[in-house]
This record gives sequence, structure tokens and C-alpha cells, in this order.
Amino acid sequence: MARKRFLTPDIWSDAAFRKLPRNERLLFIGMITLADDEGRLQASPAYLRGSIFPDDRDLTDDDVKQMRDRIVRRNRNVRLYKVARIHYILFKNWSRYQAPSHPTPSRIPPPPVSVRGQDSREALVNDSGNPHDLGMGVGGGMGLGKGSGSITPLSPPKGGRRRRRRDDTAPLSGKFRDKVQH
Repeated sequence: MARKRFLTPDIWSDAAFRKLPRNERLLFIGMITLADDEGRLQASPAYLRGSIFPDDRDLTDDDVKQMRDRIVRRNRNVRLYKVARIHYILFKNWSRYQAPSHPTPSRIPPPPVSVRGQDSREALVNDSGNPHDLGMGVGGGMGLGKGSGSITPLSPPKGGRRRRRRDDTAPLSGKFRDKVQH
């Protein structure tokens, strides 16, 4: 499936991003492009290496794992979590920076939530079992660009036209407003 992602040019002047070695900067941008419409992606080093560095024979899965883990440690917006013994990555503030026009629900499980009802901070772990901090992202803005906000569209009806849900907060035009307000 084709995906378009927003990257702001500010990413290149972001001090924290610039401190990453070249391959880690490329891995970070590659992870953004691989993430689904909810900001989740597989975190296995083999998947990341094969998708982002397919012809770079000098990189091993272990090299990519180390780069991935350094990005997770340095960028509080990138979270590594595990579900059923499989590692995934979540971009915490994804909807703040990306606004796909026709989002597809994620096939990747969401991060686990703590049994005590707290946020999922305790469930997000790296391979050593240490929880990751929460925060904004690399530098001030993470360099992901600005979308128009998070929109959850309805599936189009069989006729192909889209309908507005009654609980939408967008104002209705005159003739529709009159019908809804009775």
C-alpha cells in the first residue's frame, strides 16, 4: 500500500537529530516511512534492515538492532514494545505530525496497558526490560511535519459517497442543519 509521510525541513537543523550518526538518521526516517497509519511498525532488526538497507551488505541485523535501540533511547517519541514476544515500534505523537487522508486501521497490536490502569509507560520495554521515558521526540519537533490533525473518516457507503456521522463536530450546512435539528 502506498503511503505518504510528512517530513519537515526542520529535521535537518534539529540538534538531537543531527547528533545521530548517518545510518541512524536514515534508519529513523526509514521507520517513519514504514510506519502504518497509526504510527506502528515491526521492530525486528531483520525487517528493518531488509526494508531500509536492502543492498547494504556491510550491515548486520545486530548492527540495525543497536541503531534501533539507540534511536529509542535518544528519542522519547519512539517507543519499543513487545506483544506476544514480538517487538514493535510506536511513534507516540504520530497523529500530531501525520494526517493520512484515508487511514487504514493498524494490523499491528497496540502497546499493552498496565493492569493498574496507568498509562502504558510500564509496558514499554527494550530488550533489557527497562521502561522508556515519555516525551515529545527528537529536539523540539521531531521533524515529522505538521498534518491537518487526526481524522477518522467513515467508510464510504455502497454508492461511493461519504456520509458524515451525527457525532461529528464539524458544522453542518443550512439544509442539513435544519433536518438534524428538526
